[in-house]
Amino acid sequence: VRIAAAQRCSDPATLAAAWQIETDAAVRKEVAAALGHALDETHDAERRRSAILGISDEDLLVGLALAAGHAETRKTGAERVQSDAGLHKLADAAKSKARALAGIDVITRDVETAPAQTLRYRAAHEVQANHAGMPHSPDSL
Repeated sequence: VRIAAAQRCSDPATLAAAWQIETDAAVRKEVAAALGHALDETHDAERRRSAILGISDEDLLVGLALAAGHAETRKTGAERVQSDAGLHKLADAAKSKARALAGIDVITRDVETAPAQTLRYRAAHEVQANHAGMPHSPDSL
């Protein structure tokens, strides 16, 4: 019932308050997703910023910084993260995205010259590297 309520709610302040008091992990996940959608749907940038400034939970701020649809939402969420753990999460996510983009660039650059089997291997390696935290080295392929 709480998950359904979160999915139907479109008020960022209500969803942020629900996040603060919710203890069930599955419901919190849905509340966070609904909050992200509600913030994305808020066309008033100042209202969106005000809602984010009212959020005190760093895990929620990290989630917004990483996954929100609007760049300003991601930026405002990231600016509010203060703890070392939260900042490390943001840095790790940025490194993972950079590795993924580097892998896409390598694959794109080689599309016309590499055999299909090599491209599939490189794509698979990139996925494994991003999930396992392996160092990215396209030249070693």
